[in-house]
Amino acid sequence: MTNVFVLDMWMPTPDRDGASLRITNLLAIMAEMASNITFAADAPTHWRDSVRHMQAAGLEVINGEEAIKTHLQEKGHTYDLAFLSRVPAASKYIELVKKLAPQARVVFDTTDLKFLRGLRGAKVTNNVNLLKQALQSKKDELTVAQQADITLVVSPVEKEILEKEDPGINVQIISLIHQVYGSTTPWMKRAGLLFVGAFPHHPNEDGMCYFCREIHPHLAEKLGQVPIYIIGSNPPDWLMGFKGDNIHVLGYVPDVAPYLKQCRLSLAPLRYGAGIKSKVLLSLSYGLPVVASSIAAEGIPVLDGRDILLADDAEWFAQCVTDLYQNEKLWQQLSNYGPRIVAEHFSFSAAREGLTQLFKSLDLPLQVEQSLDERQVSLAV
Repeated sequence: MTNVFVLDMWMPTPDRDGASLRITNLLAIMAEMASNITFAADAPTHWRDSVRHMQAAGLEVINGEEAIKTHLQEKGHTYDLAFLSRVPAASKYIELVKKLAPQARVVFDTTDLKFLRGLRGAKVTNNVNLLKQALQSKKDELTVAQQADITLVVSPVEKEILEKEDPGINVQIISLIHQVYGSTTPWMKRAGLLFVGAFPHHPNEDGMCYFCREIHPHLAEKLGQVPIYIIGSNPPDWLMGFKGDNIHVLGYVPDVAPYLKQCRLSLAPLRYGAGIKSKVLLSLSYGLPVVASSIAAEGIPVLDGRDILLADDAEWFAQCVTDLYQNEKLWQQLSNYGPRIVAEHFSFSAAREGLTQLFKSLDLPLQVEQSLDERQVSLAV
């Protein structure tokens, strides 16, 4: 029997962001392996649909700092594994967990390396405050990783970076988790370009700003006024003002699947970031070809020109979009290869294998149950 305590900053919103979708799917798989799971969120938040789903699956759910402290004081001695997700929550609670659950093995789940995202963002934007925040995040992430038994990252790129920072850190990879759908709509029946990304996440706003100011003028000249659908919660005022006859800023959409099935290609013009980009995997899983920056595709084992089109120059990005939009043969090739990438590297079975290896490396017993139906929320933002 294995009892697991899982801690995150917030209650998951798998319909809004990739990190929430990942932790939701990890919890579903973990429920196959563990006897009991408690999920705790540090920030006080309203009860969400995801909470009801967790409770229906037999998970205990607690919320808020005082509830977490009380719970650990009462039940900390019962846990075999403490799974601490994201550095703000992990750095806040790791010492308390070690004190009140000293027998528990501790896993630090980075979701992505916050310091890496910050350092890259500071370099791109010349933002001194962002640089200071990134350096503090680096200190915090390395401190937690050094205290944990195992640190999880989502890509080989971040594994290499973290091991270079401190070779003594035990780093393993469990990446994002997506179901594979494939394309059901042919090229000729599709129209429009799609961007998906929650705008409170700064790299998304920066990427869309870059697209609107630098890529879009070239694209309008090369491809004309094709529809562009921009989906993401809390779009900034400047973007709402950019709306036009062919530019549709839709904000939060409960289900993005219809757009993934109807648009001709997906855009990922990010200038900085870290981890694996769920927007790219989501598009690939639906057989929707992607034009992406190298940062947006980082950590995904894709080949430029076969699985995806890569472009870091604004005019070349516009040219790649134009070529892919107009070339049915190229479109079909990328549409065929995308789902294969997701199925091989980012599926439920791949994550299940990673979690099994994690449990074994920590000498934790596995509870073998019938696999859960691989249902997931279609990511919206």
